[in-house]
Amino acid sequence: MKLLLDSHALLWYVLNDSRRGTKRMCISTSRWFESEVMGDATVVRFTGAKTLDEQTSRAVAVELSALADKMAGRKLVLDFSAVEYLSSGALGVLLTLNKKLRDLGGNLSLINIEPKLYEILEVTKLNKLLNVSDHPQ
Repeated sequence: MKLLLDSHALLWYVLNDSRRGTKRMCISTSRWFESEVMGDATVVRFTGAKTLDEQTSRAVAVELSALADKMAGRKLVLDFSAVEYLSSGALGVLLTLNKKLRDLGGNLSLINIEPKLYEILEVTKLNKLLNVSDHPQ
C-alpha cells in the first residue's frame, strides 16, 4: 500500500489488486463523501449527509470541484444511494460540475437515484442534460 497526501489534505492510497491485475485508488477523509478510482472512472459515494441542502451543497461543491480539477479526461460517477433530498443549490452544483468536467474532456454520471429524486430531475428537465443511470458505466 502506498500513501500520499495532497495539497487539499486528502489521503490517497493505492492498492494493487493482484487478482485483477489492476490498481484501485481511494480517497478518504472527506467530510461529505468517499471516492474510489475504478478503471477510467472515479466513483463518489455520498456519506456525510442524506440531504444536500443549500449549505451542504456549497461545501460539497468545493470538494467535488477540487476533485474534478485532477480528473482531466476521466469519468466522475456520483452515487446517490444514500441521498434523500436535493435542494436547488445541489442541482446547480451538478450542472456546474457537469460543465467543468466536459470542458476538461471528462463526463459526469449520476447513479442510484431514488424515484422521488429522479422526479425532481424530470420536472427540471435535468435528466435530459445529465447522464442518469442505475449502475456505473
